[in-house]
Amino acid sequence: MNLTTQLRNNSSDLEPESAWSAGNLLRLFSLIFGLIGLLGNGLVLFVFIRVPSLRNITNLYIGNQSLIDLLSSCFLILSKYLDNKADFKNLGPVTGLLVCVLWTSDYIFWALLKASTMNLVLLTLERYTALEIHVFYRRRFNRKKAQASVVLPWIFGFVVQIYWPVVFRVVDNQCYPDWRTPQFQAFAGFMVFVFQYVIPISLMLTVYMKIFRSLRSKVSIQQPHPRRPTDADALQLVGRDVVTFPNRVESTNPRSVNGNDQRVSTLEETGNVLI
Repeated sequence: MNLTTQLRNNSSDLEPESAWSAGNLLRLFSLIFGLIGLLGNGLVLFVFIRVPSLRNITNLYIGNQSLIDLLSSCFLILSKYLDNKADFKNLGPVTGLLVCVLWTSDYIFWALLKASTMNLVLLTLERYTALEIHVFYRRRFNRKKAQASVVLPWIFGFVVQIYWPVVFRVVDNQCYPDWRTPQFQAFAGFMVFVFQYVIPISLMLTVYMKIFRSLRSKVSIQQPHPRRPTDADALQLVGRDVVTFPNRVESTNPRSVNGNDQRVSTLEETGNVLI
């Protein structure tokens, strides 16, 4: 009996330590990925700001992508290293609800991830239009339209993710998601899977395959085709060992020119000839 009690006490003592270690490991990975995102995307934005010649339409989407990912990295670090469990007991009902749906729920972080995915889709479509429909791209698509289109990923991310703060509630001074019914939770999970993964990945794969095929066909067209040798090429090779006339054969017939018998080569369309 004493042994059983001792084992239970030991297991209860180890559980908080293992949970603490797992939490620290998660924070460590979040810090590493967050710092990589901050440094990498910050460097890209710094280069765009310092080099005006890089501010073309394509790089505008790349800069927008870096800005979204930079903010995502910031919220990734803040969500793991700041206490997101606010004291809702001392907050008012309105303030507590805003803190719950905007901060505790990580709504901004997940909305930025969806905006990042949408911006990648726009970047892919922009490249496809520039390569395949370049006439339309040059006439109809300009910098002002590109600047207006980079706002779409932000709107898309925060609108599609709006279901997440809606399901959060403050009950008994605690903030947690309340799905109401299992059917609604399953439907929300299915929609997230479709809009976050299935549609963007399928669209980008299809477009990049078309770009690859188009570039390969253009490269094959631009490659020079081998040229068949002509009689002029053969005359330049006189005095060398072998001259080949395609699809011709040599026959020799005696003819008299100025009283002298000479053998003159004639070419007939019967086969290959060696001189």
